[in-house]
Amino acid sequence: MPGEQHVGGFYKNEDQLDLSFTPLPPTYPEPPGPPGFVTRPETYAIFYGFDQYLATYGSPDARGNPEGWGVFGRASIADGATGNPNFAAWHASAGIGGSSPLKCRRGKGDRFGIGYAYTATSTEYGAKPQFLFGPRDAQNIEMYYRYQLTPAIEVTPDVQWVQGMLGGLTNGDDAFVGGIRLNMKL
Repeated sequence: MPGEQHVGGFYKNEDQLDLSFTPLPPTYPEPPGPPGFVTRPETYAIFYGFDQYLATYGSPDARGNPEGWGVFGRASIADGATGNPNFAAWHASAGIGGSSPLKCRRGKGDRFGIGYAYTATSTEYGAKPQFLFGPRDAQNIEMYYRYQLTPAIEVTPDVQWVQGMLGGLTNGDDAFVGGIRLNMKL
């Protein structure tokens, strides 16, 4: 069955704000302006992802992609799994998606997807950000169905459950979000 895998990453050698938000000790005479904060000299992340068809049916679409459905997954880690200076220490997501499983909609360009994602927040937030924002791990579940109304018009209803990273700002509440997207190719 068709599928793909990919690996990547980034490295940035530039001072970034340390998430502890620790002020630098004052120097005398003190320069005017706000105090400086401790920084980190570099940041990096690496990631891996895959897409794998489990079933194919019908002939390929206009772009040469086979119709069918399968599984996908992504995983990443940042700054030695501490997430400092990145806000996230690691992330993982997985799901099922592909062409419409409805026989009456096959070959018409419809797509569907159901996925879950988890993002572990940095373990190195300082006392002030902990108090102000209450950072916590985030979770998300999303379901969508893209209906190809005409060759130029797509309508996509979408439903998500979100448990965000800033629990202190939202009182720890979860959110259910519904939406609809309309794409028109002119």
